Amino acid sequence: MKKAKRALLIAAAAIWGVLWVVATAKLYTTWQNTYRSPETPLYPTELVYKIIDGRNIRLDVYRPHDTLATHKTIIYIHGGSWISGTKRKIQDFYRYNTIKTLLNNNIEIVSIDYSLIARHANTLENCIYDVRDAIKYCFDNAAYLGIDTAHVGLWGSSAGAHLAMMSYIQLPNPENIKFIIDDFGPTDISEMWSVVPDCLRRLVSSVFFRMRYRDLKRFDILTKAFSPLYYTQRLAHVPILISHGDKDPIVPPRQSIWLHDSLPKTSDIFIYPGLKHGFKTMDSTEIKHYTKRVMEFVGKEM
Repeated sequence: MKKAKRALLIAAAAIWGVLWVVATAKLYTTWQNTYRSPETPLYPTELVYKIIDGRNIRLDVYRPHDTLATHKTIIYIHGGSWISGTKRKIQDFYRYNTIKTLLNNNIEIVSIDYSLIARHANTLENCIYDVRDAIKYCFDNAAYLGIDTAHVGLWGSSAGAHLAMMSYIQLPNPENIKFIIDDFGPTDISEMWSVVPDCLRRLVSSVFFRMRYRDLKRFDILTKAFSPLYYTQRLAHVPILISHGDKDPIVPPRQSIWLHDSLPKTSDIFIYPGLKHGFKTMDSTEIKHYTKRVMEFVGKEM
């Protein structure tokens, strides 16, 4: 019986390893193939906000034309399933039009990198620490960066939206953040990868927590600890603008609907018909609609 159980564990671990390698390679290839540089790229100022074991973690500062003044500021956190992506992703697809509009309206943008999972033994917790430290860096160096600390918001896409919400929850002074823009972010990690059998889902998910197989019985407890949906009492203190596509196969739209239903007085949601994860197929009309919603939200909350 023990030998059979051991063989089953080894087989499960092997399957998990193969799935992880294939999924990582697929995500990286997809990102490389779908990244679209703008015709007229923006060139931000790049700064180091944190050093970890000799590695520089950087952020980009996009300043409006009036570089001598302090500005209302939005801190952007990129997506990529916590394992890929860079701060420059803010310039691809629908976001490019939005950041240009924000800059033209005298709003500064700070786009950050953070430690990615599966590199240098990082965990999901490390990602949240980095985002939190980047926010602290922006406030501590506000005069140099030209940031008006009374008017700062967070904006994240996919995993970045999750990190924006989780970092807000852990901030010592969350009242300094005036709003969160949540683009198709996961809100309940325990429900992610629900299309695969439960045992494999737990194995794949456990990589984010560096869990041993025998500790997977704590899976639900740990995933809820890292899920914004279970912190709605804290999130109720900040306005949240939610956008999602109704054909999203990676982060199902119900994840955003659950959050909105839990925060009916402080959140606003729009589900885009026909759009999948990443909003890569947004046409010009949808991009203008998205940008208009963001500008109205920012104007109201800042």
